[in-house]
Order: sequence, then structure tokens, then C-alpha cells
Amino acid sequence: MARPRMIDIDETIETPIQKPVQKLEGNFYEITDLPSRFLLYPEGTKIFGRPMKVSEIKKLTTMNEVNYNSIIKSVLENCIKGIEIDELYVADKLYLIFWLRANTYTDANFVTSYICQHCGRKTEYRFNIDDFETTYLEDGFELKELKLLNRDTVLTFDFPKIKDEEKIQRFIDSMKNYVVKFDDDTVTIAGMIKTIDGKEVTIKQACEFISSLEDDPQNYARINSYVLGMDFGIVPELNATCGYSDCKEVSKVPASFQPDFFIPRYKS
Repeated sequence: MARPRMIDIDETIETPIQKPVQKLEGNFYEITDLPSRFLLYPEGTKIFGRPMKVSEIKKLTTMNEVNYNSIIKSVLENCIKGIEIDELYVADKLYLIFWLRANTYTDANFVTSYICQHCGRKTEYRFNIDDFETTYLEDGFELKELKLLNRDTVLTFDFPKIKDEEKIQRFIDSMKNYVVKFDDDTVTIAGMIKTIDGKEVTIKQACEFISSLEDDPQNYARINSYVLGMDFGIVPELNATCGYSDCKEVSKVPASFQPDFFIPRYKS
């Protein structure tokens, strides 16, 4: 994957999916590399980003399980232009957070500590977005309806957007009042179902439909396979090389949004 760089309009990134970019006022640069490859957005959509400011970085360091989504949304609203943030796909959202982090600290001397999985010693890595594994949508990708086996039921799907993420969280919070609870897998699949036989459904209705397949494992597996086959995005896990000369082994380091991820240590 080519490193997303901030470049002026007369430069070109050498990857098959990159295009010449534009620079806007306010230090905004066109982001031409997303996991969705812009295939899910209206034709002609262009997204621009700028490096984060200190106030935004400080805000990110206050994230917890309760305010996580609202803080990231707030920072993206400040740093990203060209699209309503609610309409941004969740898989692209995570990529943009890493893009902002990579382009806010361009000096290689900003490092983050971790424990090497091989030698057990505390070492450090220099953040590089090239070290992440990213799955892209393929050329010509389009969302298609799914007809179930041995029945006339037809489902349509869409990937979750930021606005859907908020709805899903509200639904999860409301489940404490339900007699029947739904597991995480069911909620995840339900959050992607938009219509059943042409009728729009709520997350609860979609969960109830999936649960109704208890005695129909073939169709449950068909839906599950369909959803898994549409997967794309960035894996929030770095391949970090140990800094000790007698080790130099690669560890998989989860890129958890801890304070030192957003305010790394400067090494003279």
C-alpha cells in the first residue's frame, strides 16, 4: 500500500488508484487512497484532510469507551472536508484517523513504546502507515441483493456509515430493556441489512429476522458468507521491528488509541 502523502496538485502518487491531488486553503490536501477506493460514494467525491492541531490531539487522548465515537467524529469534522462526516463509511473512518496521525507527525524521531513479543524488552516503533495491512474494494465492486436459498426472500445491504454506527450503539444500549438479547454477530450483520423484500427495516427487525433462521443454518451461513465477503478496511495492527540489534524480530502491535499514540515521544 502506498503511503498517503500530502502533496501539491502537480505531483502524482505512483499507485494504480491514486490521482493527481488538489490542495485547498487552510493546509488541506486531497486524500486519494481509501479502502473503499471511493466506489461507494457519489461519483466525483473528493475528500481532503489536514494535519491535526494540538487541541485536536489533546481531545483524542481523552477517549474512553463512552465518548470514543463522538470524539473521533468531532476531530474528523474539523480535519476532513469534501463529505458530510455522517456519510463516511466506518472502514474509511479508521483509515482517515491513521492518515491524520501519519501526516501530523512527519518527523521520524517521534516514537511510541511497546513490549517486544520475542525478547520481552521495552522498545519503540516509528509510526508508518505502510506497516498496516489494508484490504481494498475491487474494481467494479457494487452492492448486490441477496436471494435466500429455497425461499423468495431478498435482502439488500450496505456497509455501515458513521451515522449507522451511532444507531447501532443506541440499539445495543437499549437491549438491556429487551427480554430477548441478540449476540454481537447478529447485531453486526443486522446493522448492514437495509431492506427485506423491498421494505426498509430497523436494526431490531433485522436482528429478529436473523434470529428466525435458527432452524435454517444454510441461509444463515449464506448471509454470513455474503457479509464476510464484502469486508474491506485497515487492520489496526502494526508490524513493528524490535529496536535491539540482538533481536530485530517483528511483533504485531495493536494500534490502540492510547495517549502516547497521539502524542508520541520525541527522541533526540
